[in-house]
Amino acid sequence: MDMSRKEFLAAGAGAAAALVFGVPGLEPEIVRAQGKELVKLPFASTHTGSIKMMSDTVKRHRLDEKRGMLWEPANLQINALADALILKSKPVGCLANPVVALADAKGHPLRCFEALTINHSSLLVRKDSPYIKLADLKGKKVAAVTRTSGTYQSFYTVARMMGVDPEKDFQVIFAAPEAGRRFLETGEVEAFNIYEPYPTNMLSGGTTREIVRVRTEWKRLTGKDMFLLGVAAYEDWIVANRDLARRVAATVREAVTMIRADPARTIQENRATQGIESDAAARLAETRLIEMYTPEPLNGALIESAYYEMEKGAEFGLLDVKPKKDLWMVLG
Repeated sequence: MDMSRKEFLAAGAGAAAALVFGVPGLEPEIVRAQGKELVKLPFASTHTGSIKMMSDTVKRHRLDEKRGMLWEPANLQINALADALILKSKPVGCLANPVVALADAKGHPLRCFEALTINHSSLLVRKDSPYIKLADLKGKKVAAVTRTSGTYQSFYTVARMMGVDPEKDFQVIFAAPEAGRRFLETGEVEAFNIYEPYPTNMLSGGTTREIVRVRTEWKRLTGKDMFLLGVAAYEDWIVANRDLARRVAATVREAVTMIRADPARTIQENRATQGIESDAAARLAETRLIEMYTPEPLNGALIESAYYEMEKGAEFGLLDVKPKKDLWMVLG
């Protein structure tokens, strides 16, 4: 059974209280590697997707060592990222903006200090299905990843702005990505809301269609890019380690620039870890997976977009928190 937003954050708060931690990272560990002293930095990454492609690029090209760091990426399941940061088992990593807001509201003052991606999720249906627009799915079963995920929250908000309430108009079934894909392909559900690289793999096989690309609809409705994932840490860690946080942000930005500069090489280097299933998927990934990275560092326009999304989420009752501008820190 999927955990509710309140249960998820209450569990994180309870576990954090049970652990004895000081302020995380006030005295970063120095290690020797490649004949020089480096700051060891555990980093909450994922086992696939946009975060892993960025962290793999950092490690493959030693962009961390270039700035005096030794990153240790943890290849976590997507739903474990918040736990890793809330529980302070990792001092820094990547989170979706709504998750940062929910954590902050429960007394875990996480802050986003660099941008990574705009939204990269889609609503897919089988190619031979009769559905053309979102409203055509009313009354139907729709698969989605966990309710607390940024992927679902962004989809829900955009759907409401399009005049559809997923939790009233659809029969939403929360499932792991692999299960949701199987449900769509076998006909157990009529649509599937999922993040990359799943849409690229599924679309390239020719058996599915995309009827909603979440960020495209957001841009149509608001004129803004839909800022989704950023680099986050506790506020006190950022304040105590401002120079290190700047180096983290600069390393992420260089990795993103490298990813975007040579899509063919990027996909070739990351094809196995991204689970790209075919040559057709690899060709499609050169566009779809590359364009999800924001070409700009964290800035006022991206913050305004994320803030507005949270305002809408609160208005629709999905986010039981009020948005705050201080969830983001531009370090300069």
